[in-house]
Amino acid sequence: MRYVKPKPGAQFITASEFSRIYEDLSPRQLLKQDDIEKLAGDFQTTITFATVRNFTLSAAEIVDALLRWTLAGPGDRGRGIPARKTLAPRERGRTTCTEPHLPREAWLERCRWAASFIEENGRLPASVWSGVQSMGIEDFAATLAGDIAAGAPDSAQVPLRKARCGFCDYVAGDDRAPFEWPIHRKGFRAPRIVELTACWPGR
Repeated sequence: MRYVKPKPGAQFITASEFSRIYEDLSPRQLLKQDDIEKLAGDFQTTITFATVRNFTLSAAEIVDALLRWTLAGPGDRGRGIPARKTLAPRERGRTTCTEPHLPREAWLERCRWAASFIEENGRLPASVWSGVQSMGIEDFAATLAGDIAAGAPDSAQVPLRKARCGFCDYVAGDDRAPFEWPIHRKGFRAPRIVELTACWPGR
């Protein structure tokens, strides 16, 4: 601090000031149909964060928004779906259902289950369940996006999709190299941190 303080332009701020200066704008935003359709179109093949106008949404927040759009009525869609903070899963899920399509009602049952889980926990589930069959969250996200992008809410069947984890490209591929800096002891490794950072399969 003694070294930095005399530097031209250096300014010390508190944590509260930091939060105000770099305020996250996303929680006050409404996502309209154009926003949802753009997010869904991109999400069909690559699961990653995205910038909408002047704010950024994480992959988890996009899934939450697409899910609430799917379950919303015409009035709520017309007003816009409010963006909100949503955390990623705590672990990696898996897909056990093998059918290429799901009946519309079975799909909506999965959507309602996922929405209930998010409301209760504030984060995405690792897998989305309907009966004894599950969909890994990445397959659920891609299918959700594909259904919105297809504009086929009245179709009898929903095609299941798979997508690549795009944001995993930004996560280290090992649990040692990212921690080779002075604050850590020599040889420090953190496999669980790396795993939590990229809980979506498809790396």
